[in-house]
Amino acid sequence: MRKAFEFFLGLASGFAFSFFFLYLREEFLRYATDEEVLTYLSNASLEFPLDETATNIMLYLTTKLFKDVPEDIRLESLSEYEEYELKRIREKLRQRQWRDFEKWFLSIKKLFGGIDHESKVCQGR
Repeated sequence: MRKAFEFFLGLASGFAFSFFFLYLREEFLRYATDEEVLTYLSNASLEFPLDETATNIMLYLTTKLFKDVPEDIRLESLSEYEEYELKRIREKLRQRQWRDFEKWFLSIKKLFGGIDHESKVCQGR
């Protein structure tokens, strides 16, 4: 049973290693996608009222991602400050995802007692 867990941890370790290399791809892994930001802002709007900047970002992303947006809520462009805030939100969301992934990985590693790198299971033999 322990060998199966070691194998799983070996796979998870390889998964984390491959994510490290993908981290070099700045646009995808450093910044959240437009869809993720829109989802975040939609959920945040259920918790508390959004300010004008966040509302404009949400309307802009809705216009960008969906075809049939009514004219009264359509927003084709953002101000320079709103562009800055959108980029900041995208970066914060991705950082939070990385932090949560790291916590998950460390909890799995702690749960199963670490990885034995000399194990034949981890080496695929």
